[in-house]
Formats: sequence, C-alpha cells, structure tokens
Amino acid sequence: MIATDTAGQREVLEQYPAVGRLIPSKDPLALSQAMEDLLQAPEKLTTAKAAALIAAKEQFCWEQQVMVLLQTAELALVKKNLQKILYAYS
Repeated sequence: MIATDTAGQREVLEQYPAVGRLIPSKDPLALSQAMEDLLQAPEKLTTAKAAALIAAKEQFCWEQQVMVLLQTAELALVKKNLQKILYAYS
C-alpha cells in the first residue's frame, strides 16, 4: 500500500508496518518514487501484499469491526439519553 500521510493511514501502518509506506500529500514525485521502488523490488510488493491480507483478516474486516461499531453506537445513545435525563432534572 502506498498512502498519503493522514491520521487513518498512519494508524494502519503503525499497527502493520509491512503493509506499505506513507508519502506526503500532494507530492507526485514521492508517489512516483514509491511506485518505482515497488516495481524495482518485487519482493517488497509480495511482502506488502501478504501483510495486507493478514491485516485485513485480523482487523480490517466486517467480522472484526461489527462489535466495535455496535458498542460505539450503543455508548453514544446511552450518553445522549443520560444528557436528556440530567437536563430534565436541572
């Protein structure tokens, strides 16, 4: 994976560094160099593909994320209802 240096992409690469590399945003030369690096070293691409598959299976799939999403939504609803109750009694 070649990705621009944003918070979400950085988080993924901190957890799974073998997946790829970050490049600066709006830097076509950096993108070109990153692509050239992969073309010149096919073993890097093979390693990155394997690491990406592992990351997808371990964390970045619906089966792994569904409970996190549901718990987050439930917590948000509980907080909202608690705020309404507290407001009603204030």
